[in-house]
Amino acid sequence: MTKTYRPFLYTIHVVAVLLMLALLVGNSIHIHNNSLRLRAFELYKSGEYEDAKKLEHKILEIEESTPHFSIWEFIALGTTTTTAILFIFLFTDKQRRYKKLLYKILEKDAKLNILSENASADNPKPTNLAEKELLDKITKSFEEEKIFTNQSLTIDELARHLKVSSASISKTINTYLRCNFPTLLNDYRIKEAVRLLTDPTTRQYKLEAIAEMCGYNNRQVFHSAFKRIVGVTPNVFKNMIKDNEKMWNGTAHTKAD
Repeated sequence: MTKTYRPFLYTIHVVAVLLMLALLVGNSIHIHNNSLRLRAFELYKSGEYEDAKKLEHKILEIEESTPHFSIWEFIALGTTTTTAILFIFLFTDKQRRYKKLLYKILEKDAKLNILSENASADNPKPTNLAEKELLDKITKSFEEEKIFTNQSLTIDELARHLKVSSASISKTINTYLRCNFPTLLNDYRIKEAVRLLTDPTTRQYKLEAIAEMCGYNNRQVFHSAFKRIVGVTPNVFKNMIKDNEKMWNGTAHTKAD
């Protein structure tokens, strides 16, 4: 049993116990009334009519003040209550998971900026001017020129673009960015995909178009990379953004009202 479902299960147990107690109380009252009826019947037989009538009146008062539920009504009430609790739990749990996932994605999105974040944090700094200039060129090509959107981009293509050797680029990325070229390329492409899928002007585009805009020419490769880095598929992420926006819009409307 996971901690996520424990509150729900505890609530179900409490509801079940309360329904059982209500059923037991109802049965106890029913048994008590039957014993009173038996007593009233004996009084009638012995000719004590006044006492018997008083007892019948008492039984009638008890029955009128006590709600009557059959076993099937209790089952129906329990089923309805459980269903309502389950619906509320699943809805709130879904919103909680969406919120948690969004925070996780935003955290990942911040970490995707390898060049500007990682290069200036724990990683070693360039030791000479040539290495610094090459790192700056790589930074500019990814951050400003968005060279990663080129679907045919390879490390050799980048080397020709920067007019340096591919070995120099590979060494610089490995040393100062603590990753390899394919990882760097995928991180920037997926970072761009997250941006496009959260931007109101582009998130309505088809996923094939989003993939192409990010530099992918294969939808399956795009899906695999997105899920590996973000944690969910592009389609799930897209729907999650829509649902989250609806929730916030609903909250905003409620506060406005």
